[in-house]
Amino acid sequence: MLHLILPSDLDALRELLDENPESLLDVAAVVNCLGTCGLCERRFVPVAPLVESLEPLYGDSKGLHALLRHNQYISLSEAICGFCHADPGLLNMFQKMKKL
Repeated sequence: MLHLILPSDLDALRELLDENPESLLDVAAVVNCLGTCGLCERRFVPVAPLVESLEPLYGDSKGLHALLRHNQYISLSEAICGFCHADPGLLNMFQKMKKL
């Protein structure tokens, strides 16, 4: 299935990532890295498992992480999406909920 989405050549993969890092959202669905936000229940991609899944193909986990981390559909957290993380009110509410 990955061959249908990702090029088999690593240089072509790097070019694809440099041009459009968001294309990896499609890959994330295939490699089952989707999460559900603990606040808004929006589906999102936790960046750590996505990077771990693709690191053997990409070969540069730090570079891949840097490409992906600012996409609002991808989150550094595995519990809260980038949309809620960007909203201080929602993030504060989430942190209070976790303390309960």
